[in-house]
Amino acid sequence: MKGIYAITPCNEEINTLLEKVKRLLDSGVLFFQYRDKNLHKHEISENAYRLLELIKKYDAKLIINDSPMVAMEIGADGFHLGLEDYQEKKMQNFLNEHCEVLNEDYIKGISCKWNMELIETPPEEIINWDYIAVGAFYNSATKIDATTNKTIEKNLPLKVSLKPIVAVGGINHKNFEEVLSYGYQILAISEGIFSEDSSNKIVNYFK
Repeated sequence: MKGIYAITPCNEEINTLLEKVKRLLDSGVLFFQYRDKNLHKHEISENAYRLLELIKKYDAKLIINDSPMVAMEIGADGFHLGLEDYQEKKMQNFLNEHCEVLNEDYIKGISCKWNMELIETPPEEIINWDYIAVGAFYNSATKIDATTNKTIEKNLPLKVSLKPIVAVGGINHKNFEEVLSYGYQILAISEGIFSEDSSNKIVNYFK
């Protein structure tokens, strides 16, 4: 993993979102996460399937936020969970039931925020994580409850983790080079990449 990890913004009408994803695919972005906290599961599944059809034409990857169930249902490439979602009993039961196929066939990520203990030793009793996400690096409209850590040495996660690390949280065309200067090679970006006015600088950097 390296470069841009594009996270879809919430509350986008699906046809508009497909147009934006296609623009990014045409620009060379190959790793996407479908994330929408405001839809029912069947709507997420339907939208994700349409996104997957488009993304597969470019031999790119689609990760489903919060739902390994949807990822398995539509044949997506993987899923991403927050710690709280991972710890829910219903989720634990599902992961235990399908752990063999999930560990073998899917890309799996977990959010660790700035929890150094979690970054160093993420919970792997069930799932062997392929990457961890750390942040927020900056104030984020996508995760309004996420907190930036002004005191932590921002490159410390790279020193303590054996996993690939995705930097997340408020990253845009104005600050992405600062995040790269810390040593991060994978940047998760939402509004900062889906806004056409601000995405060109980021996309062109990674070409």
